[in-house]
Amino acid sequence: CVIGFTTSSLTRAAIVEHAMYPERCLVMHPFYPAWRKPVMEVVRSGNPLHDERAEQYLIALGKVPIAVQDVPCLAGNRIFCGLMQLALQLVAQGSFGTAAQINAILRDKLGGGGVLFVHDLIPGSNGLTANCLEELALHLRNPWWQPHPLLLEAARNKAPWLKLDDDFSYTAEQADRVMKAVKEHILVWRSDLLSHEFGSIIDSFDLHYLVREALGFELPVPEGERVYRDVKVEIDD
Repeated sequence: CVIGFTTSSLTRAAIVEHAMYPERCLVMHPFYPAWRKPVMEVVRSGNPLHDERAEQYLIALGKVPIAVQDVPCLAGNRIFCGLMQLALQLVAQGSFGTAAQINAILRDKLGGGGVLFVHDLIPGSNGLTANCLEELALHLRNPWWQPHPLLLEAARNKAPWLKLDDDFSYTAEQADRVMKAVKEHILVWRSDLLSHEFGSIIDSFDLHYLVREALGFELPVPEGERVYRDVKVEIDD
């Protein structure tokens, strides 16, 4: 048999440290919300037969397996959790807008409902993201990744980020400022994933698709596509 573990922050090496048959163990990490997102990060076992069997199984389920290196938090969480961290930093600054306004901007510009909405949608996701950010801060030796106090408070209180009576309207100037900050950080995160100290964490072409999925893109793509094994997905050029 082949065993697929789901984890958001642990490495495969740590999981299989005491396994009798580590070559049968892979990491398979879905994206929020797992029942809608096709992408599945895979840390391979190193056994071609088992890896092929596991990835064909994912394809049969309608998933798109993306191979990544065995590093803490894999690749997708560096984008998704990074976006949550950035959104909360912008909320805390005050001048960019409220949580509802910033989420509305991310929803309209990136699709997928917005990162704060996704955290409201998935029970326990604030604590999970906080854990990933702690791991990234330690692994990357960068205090920027330390979980924002707003996130830690939300994880404790289990309070929603958004309410139905919130004002979700925003100005064009607010949208421009928020998206400028997002784009600047995305460039840094992408660069880090391709220039990791142990080599590229993910294939550069796969990274393009993974970033779209991690950010929440659901808008139609005008051109371009790639076939991952037997699964066809649309991507930007």
